[in-house]
Amino acid sequence: MKPSTLTRWGRWLHWSFPLLARPFRRRAITQLSRYRLTPAVIPHLITALGSSDRRVAALANASLRDLTQSAASVKTLIDHVLANAGQETLVPLINECGYRHPDEGRWLLYLVLAGRFDDYLKEDFEFQRLRPEFQAVKPDLQARIRERIVQAGDTRMNALFVTEHREKVLGDLSDADADVLVKVNVRHQNWEQLFRYLWVLPARQIAAAVRAMRQGGWQPDDPDHAALYGKLAALVAKASDAPGQTGLALDANPVFQEWFARGRTGEFAAKPDAELPALVKKDVNPADQIAALAGLQRRGKLTPQVLDQAAQSDDWLVRLTARSFGGPSHAVNDGGKEWSARLQPAFDAEKVWGLKPCLVSRDGLETLQEGLARLPDKSVAGGLPLVEAVTAHYTAHDIEIEVGAHVLITEDSFEIQG
Repeated sequence: MKPSTLTRWGRWLHWSFPLLARPFRRRAITQLSRYRLTPAVIPHLITALGSSDRRVAALANASLRDLTQSAASVKTLIDHVLANAGQETLVPLINECGYRHPDEGRWLLYLVLAGRFDDYLKEDFEFQRLRPEFQAVKPDLQARIRERIVQAGDTRMNALFVTEHREKVLGDLSDADADVLVKVNVRHQNWEQLFRYLWVLPARQIAAAVRAMRQGGWQPDDPDHAALYGKLAALVAKASDAPGQTGLALDANPVFQEWFARGRTGEFAAKPDAELPALVKKDVNPADQIAALAGLQRRGKLTPQVLDQAAQSDDWLVRLTARSFGGPSHAVNDGGKEWSARLQPAFDAEKVWGLKPCLVSRDGLETLQEGLARLPDKSVAGGLPLVEAVTAHYTAHDIEIEVGAHVLITEDSFEIQG
């Protein structure tokens, strides 16, 4: 269909000449209905809903309802509502159909814009997924969402506009915190600053940072830095991709997904930090124990003591969860020893990608170098050569980074104090 043809049909819908306009309006809506699966037709169908010609309005309504019978078409309708103001007539049709947008972030934005706050809060009680989505969209959509919340007067949604800060010590950054540090510096192309803080990053984030530096075309001016950067770039080019998450990918299992969701964003998300460790004990339902472990992991409060206690649980599912979160392996019987041995390669990924240079002592560096030298196949070492290179550089030059410096972290910012 030519754009000029679509424009002509849209123009006919607005004609109001007595008698003469009616056949043109009806011809236009008939053709638009035939091409209703074309995204560009949707605005014209919405316009036709308000037509004074009942036949035109009825056919437009039927065409839009027919679109809601397809998940792909509903995605298009939701994208249209998010991209354009004044499309409220589509909201009831979308709400009735039962389909949702396949992209979780877009779906959460729609739920809020549509005023479905109860449905939204069931999925993202702490605004952890919506807040970065909200901050990333265009200002006009942000304004529409703000206006919708203000008009509704639902104070539960005010937390969307409050940026939460986490204060930590630089040397104690979690994987998620390290991801923020890399993301913020890459976005602003602060290559020198990012290079300096490779010292406190896990190997997987060192690899991500070096890849970003190479893509950005950065090259250090200092000869010593250039030598280290060249070595890291060569190692990253040879290494296999760093795993995106630690331990086993239990999140891929639908049962574990449900249990983890209860702890991270569901009913357990509202519990105080002090209550969750008390749930990891023998007389508590295993599903609740797993939810508590997931909640503690999300908050960065999962201590070695709690992990060790969970690793000694009588329930193998709790033990498996603890092991996947980095806990020790306590094989309580031959069966436990068997599954532990079979899963060991997956857990080893954390050993070779989770180590930070700042945690390696001088003696530890020598042991690491000796171990790497004995390996016939360096690819099994994962990110350990990266850690060795950074540690050796800082040790040789007696460079000290204040790993005890305090940092303020949000979902989208990273500020080092001092």
